[in-house]
Amino acid sequence: MGDGLALRRSVSIGGTLFLGLMSWASPVSVLAQSWSTMRASRENGGETELNVLVRYGMGRFTISAGDPSRLYEMLLRYDEDSFEPVHEFENSRLTVGVDGSGSQSLFRRGSSEGELDLRLSSQVPMDLELEFGAVQADLDLGGLRLRSLDLSTGASEAELRVSAPNPEVMRFVRFAIGAASLRARELGRLNAEEVTLEAGVGDVRLDFSGLQREETRIRAEIGLGNLEIRIPSEAGIRLTRESFLTSLEAPELERRGEAFFSSNWDSSSMRVMIEVEAAFGRVSILRTE
Repeated sequence: MGDGLALRRSVSIGGTLFLGLMSWASPVSVLAQSWSTMRASRENGGETELNVLVRYGMGRFTISAGDPSRLYEMLLRYDEDSFEPVHEFENSRLTVGVDGSGSQSLFRRGSSEGELDLRLSSQVPMDLELEFGAVQADLDLGGLRLRSLDLSTGASEAELRVSAPNPEVMRFVRFAIGAASLRARELGRLNAEEVTLEAGVGDVRLDFSGLQREETRIRAEIGLGNLEIRIPSEAGIRLTRESFLTSLEAPELERRGEAFFSSNWDSSSMRVMIEVEAAFGRVSILRTE
């Protein structure tokens, strides 16, 4: 892909998500809130899989592994004058969040005080899809049996960690970032074959501590911002990049032809292949401490 196409794609990503976020943010109202709390859960009835979709526009969101005997537990605090709670479960598919499409005001003063806490079974293999607007997200995926992760966000501040290894092999991990901040730690424990990042305008840090796979592929496209990728020192690294006005910090990599390699690329039992397309900003490929 050429530099011009990479730039257009990256800017399009940011623009699409930003416009989606703005649809949440208008019109502004200062009417008083009427807060409600909703709790929901379901016992583990022997399900062999779970597909989870979370749509959450504004507030605080947390996710973690919960009681193994329960398929899921949810606590939702929301402004009932602006939003409708969403909780649906059918055919092993769980959909949760809030819907503001029919409300008088989608973005009222104090709406950021809303909260969604979701806890999922550590016993059931699952696919997880998260769609955020202006959310403060605290995600601990440790202990979950994840087969895939798809995270899309507009203007969120997201902290993601993997506190325990994933026993499943993940087909893919995808991050689609608009104008947002993402800090992801211990991604090596996800056991993912491929991690894809599409970022418009943002500050993204991906730490692959806990890496165990023999081969991991990372593909990153970024329009404007900073991208930092940290790889364990024992893993070999191969980096290819296409860039416009982007600086590269990769002190442990040496150029061989059209790619950059770490000194242990030929001898390491673990290898990480990184492909980066960047328009403006800074890309750093560093080692974990």
